[in-house]
Parts: sequence; structure tokens; C-alpha cells
Amino acid sequence: MTSAEAATEFIRTTVEPQPDSTMRSIYEDVLKIVTIFIGVLGFTGNTFIVIVMSSCHSVRVQVTNIYLINQGIVDALASLFLTSFTLTSSDGTGLSESYNDQLLCRLWLTRFPVWGTVMSSTYSLLVLTIDRYCRIVHPFMYKKYFSKRILAVMITFAWLVGPLYNIAWVWPTSVVLNGQCLAFSQWPSIRTAQMVGITMAGLQYFFPLFTFVYCYSRIIAVIRSRVKVAPQPTQLSNQSFRVRATNFRQAMKNTIKTLILVAASFVVCWTVNEMLILMYFLGYPVDFSGTCYQVSVVAVFSNSCINPIIYLAHYDDFRYALRQLFYKSRVVKLSTSNQDTVGRY
Repeated sequence: MTSAEAATEFIRTTVEPQPDSTMRSIYEDVLKIVTIFIGVLGFTGNTFIVIVMSSCHSVRVQVTNIYLINQGIVDALASLFLTSFTLTSSDGTGLSESYNDQLLCRLWLTRFPVWGTVMSSTYSLLVLTIDRYCRIVHPFMYKKYFSKRILAVMITFAWLVGPLYNIAWVWPTSVVLNGQCLAFSQWPSIRTAQMVGITMAGLQYFFPLFTFVYCYSRIIAVIRSRVKVAPQPTQLSNQSFRVRATNFRQAMKNTIKTLILVAASFVVCWTVNEMLILMYFLGYPVDFSGTCYQVSVVAVFSNSCINPIIYLAHYDDFRYALRQLFYKSRVVKLSTSNQDTVGRY
């Protein structure tokens, strides 16, 4: 047996599919309905977020909100792909080895568009976190180097990293063989499969997790230290300065709280799935048709639905834009004098 054949056998033997049964069929139907519901809810919720925040000029020009609008677009696209894939799902059999069927196997049946956009969603949140870290922890460097071009580069990077990384390992390891799409099953060696699995877990989970923990812990520490040495709003002599100082502190606190909740939802939704994927590539038996893995996948996709709920419940800028959209005459103008806007750079 060659090393490639051994690797293929190694990957296949880590999965023990459950036999077909009536209960299994019911379980799959319920899972499909739940997945479609999550996809529709994610697409609707994130599209609503994008429309509301883009409708208010004083909200959409702020740097943080540009990132959040981008995040909503990525999540909406991921939810759309998820719904489309679930509605057109196939067992991957009855295929020929033609070029078109090879494309169908590698670019659709592997869920490549779904996982590519989901990873881009993670990195959209990651670049936002890094941007806020630089803005708060290193304000002078941020003011000197930040520009519209940097903003565009970071957003473009987040969009490209998911599809490019996924296609790099999905394409060579998936193939139509004997009429069936064999996804992620063709590896040149066991070591290659294990290295890809470790790299995947690192890039999709551990690196973002470490970045979130480090950046937000430093942000919180810096804000607390500045609050201790800065004069309190009540100590300022000018009434307008007191109001602006109070509003700025409240806005900063609200933004950081919202972003921490979004990062925490990522950790909760992704942890189990990434641990199972890592175990699979390290050779431990993982049942991809079992309840544990399927629930972990649902949790990952649910992450796209959670963000709109967080914004609605906690993010003042979104709630302001929402009132501005539907009750424009009753809304007090949002002050952006202390906020980062693209017009400043």
C-alpha cells in the first residue's frame, strides 16, 4: 500500500456512518429544517442590520460601523449559501468523472462556499478587533498610519482569506471516484492530513481566540487605567465638555461591550466543532453523521444569527440608526465628534 492509499484509508476509517433507519431519517429531516431556519434567520437578520446601519449617515461613516456592516454582509452571504446548500443537498452519488461533475463535487458538495464565507466572517471580526486594539492601546500610531486604504486592505483580506484557504486544501483532497463524490478523502500521506488538520484548527479557531483574548484584555486594562487618571466629567468646568466626556465614555464602553459579546459568541459556537475536526485529523474516530458533530455544525452556523440579536440588544449606534429609520422626527442627533469616521483619514 502506498502512502497516499494509507492516508486515504486512515481518513476513511475514522468515520463510522450509522445505518439507515426510520429514526435516522426523521433525525435528518429535523436537522435539515433547523439548518434552513438558521440560514433564513441569519440572512434576514444580517440583511436587516446592513440596511439599518447603512441608512444613517452619521452611523455608517464611523470606522467601527463600517467593519460591522461588512460583517453583516459576510454573515448574510454565508447564511444564503447555507440555505441554498441545504435545499439542494445531495448524497454525492450518481456522478460521472466529467469536468463539470468534478467541479460540482469540489466546489459545492464539499460546502466550500459555506465554510469559505464562515471563515471570512471570523476574520472580519478579527480585523475589527485588531483595529480597535490599535485605536485604543496605540492611539498615536493609529492616528499616524490609519487610512482609508488600510481599511480597504483589511476588509479585502478578510473576504479573501476564507475562500483562498479552503480551496487550497478542499480542491486537491476531493474527487469523484466510482460515481461518488469523496470529499476530503484523498491525501498524499497521513502526516499531510494531520498537518492540514492542525493548521485548520489553528487558523480557524486558536489564532482568532488568542487574538480576541489578548486584544480585549489589553483594551480593558488600558481603558481602566485611563479612567483612573483622567478627570471625571463632573470635574470639568465647561458644561459642554462634561456632556461630551460623559457621552464619549458611554459610547466607548458600549462599543467594547458589544464587540466582546460578539467575540464570546464565536468561542461558544465554534469550540466543539473545532475540537471534533482536530480529533478527526489526528486519527480519533469521529462520526460526522452523529448527533454531537451535527449539533456542533448547527452551533457554528448559529453564530451568524447571534450577531443581529447582540446589536439589537446592546449596540447603541444600531438602535439609534433603527430609530432614525422609522422615527426620524423623534430622534436626537447622534454626536460623532469623538468618534472615528472615515472622513478624518
